Amino acid sequence: KIALIGYGKMGHMIESIAKKRGNSIVATIDSYANDASVKASTPEEIAKAVKEKLISMDKNTEVTLNTYPPCDLDLIECLRDSNIAVMLSLETVDTQLREKICPGKSVLFASHGVDNLFKRFVDVVGKGRVLAFVIEGIEDEEEILRGVSKYGAMGVSVVVHVLHVDPGTWIAEQNMTAPSPEVILETAEKVSKIYCENNLSTSILYGGRSSLDAESSCGLVE
Repeated sequence: KIALIGYGKMGHMIESIAKKRGNSIVATIDSYANDASVKASTPEEIAKAVKEKLISMDKNTEVTLNTYPPCDLDLIECLRDSNIAVMLSLETVDTQLREKICPGKSVLFASHGVDNLFKRFVDVVGKGRVLAFVIEGIEDEEEILRGVSKYGAMGVSVVVHVLHVDPGTWIAEQNMTAPSPEVILETAEKVSKIYCENNLSTSILYGGRSSLDAESSCGLVE
């Protein structure tokens, strides 16, 4: 069962492919598309639509909202008691590195302070319901594990993505390379221990992504 938030050309394309694969589209949410099942544009409207259309259908439905920190943090209050988890694209633990590789996103995090931002989100949606991803390969394992441990103690599940270098990108120009399988397994094992120590899990199991959270959460790496 899939809900599409954003129902433009790409949303329609995803819908077509999903139906061919036997999936069902339970809701289409958009602010402009006339054929969307729900008209919504603000965070409050989207949260309400997700709660009414999805979670009301099945109390066990897992919904994770991938978002940027809003300028006004009071906006996230609409997520309280909604059973919606939140994924924030932190990219790196190191603040200076984040400023260098994604300056626009860095400004959003810096305006609130990462620690304060995570504390607020955890207060609203709950411990273990806030996820933040970082990328192994951009910064070293030691820095990543420092972030996983620090934010894990706050109730944030830090998802470790594995760097994928696309030719012609800024990352490729910096001669960055993906970590070796040995390093990936070593990191996953350590992340698993931190998850266990803080009673954390991931909200997106077996999503087919290049990340280590599902394996770490399930204790599959020993």
